[in-house]
Formats: sequence, structure tokens, C-alpha cells
Amino acid sequence: MKAGKLDGKGSVKWSDGSSYEGDYKAGVREGKGRLKFPNGDTYEGDFKNGKFEGMGIYKKPDGSYSEGGWKNNVMEGDGKIRWANGEINIGNFKKGWVEGKGIIKYLNGNTYEGEIIKGKPAGYGVLKDPSGKVLYEGERGKSPGGSTEQY
Repeated sequence: MKAGKLDGKGSVKWSDGSSYEGDYKAGVREGKGRLKFPNGDTYEGDFKNGKFEGMGIYKKPDGSYSEGGWKNNVMEGDGKIRWANGEINIGNFKKGWVEGKGIIKYLNGNTYEGEIIKGKPAGYGVLKDPSGKVLYEGERGKSPGGSTEQY
């Protein structure tokens, strides 16, 4: 403690069931740590000014997680999200969503690789089945067979 504030390594448990164990600087989460929320969610990784900042992983009790770069409590930079339904998004995150080139792995084994906006296929991309066979290649929404909503 310095001047009555946590400084260095420490841990705190609150009455709502949440807790934090890790580094502090002048009473603020700063450095490496693990934060547990009352609903069972956890974040483990880097903190700056009390917020998720740097590399870390946010896990939920349903098995979903977000892993990679964080800025101001939001995914930013390279990362990966596994949704509760098992779908996986990999790519560069902006404001919590994959934006630009990325990969989406679907439950049925299909994989989309290409342009993504807010976590969804958009623009040019390639959809392959689990064996690697190309099912569709081109601009989203311009499939000769009609809609490309299946991916």
C-alpha cells in the first residue's frame, strides 16, 4: 500500500461475489490480473487505468470467449471469438467486431475466409466445406444460386 491505496500485487473480493487478483498502481488495476464478475464471467490479462487494455481473454460460463487485443474494455487488434453456439470468428477486431479480412468457422464445418464487417461475411470471400472444397467464391450476395445467407 502507498498512501492508503493498493500498490503492487493484491486481491479484493466484493459482497456481490466479484473479485480481482493482480497488479495495482495507486489503487487502480494496472498490469496483469484476473477479474471475476458476479455472473461468473472472467477476464484475465492486461489492465491499464482499471480497464482491459493489452492482451487478454474474457470467458463466460456458457463456454464462449473473446481472446486477443483489448483497448478501453473492447476487443481491438488481432483476436478470436468463440460464440456460445460454437461458431468462431478470427481476425482484426475494431470496436469489438471482426472488420476487414478474417475467418469464420461454422458449426457445420464450413469455413468462410474473406472480407468481414461486424462479424459477418461482406464483400469478397471464399466458403469451403470441411474437406476444403470451394462451395462459393465471390462477392457476398452475388451467388449464381441466389442468396449466400447460409454462411
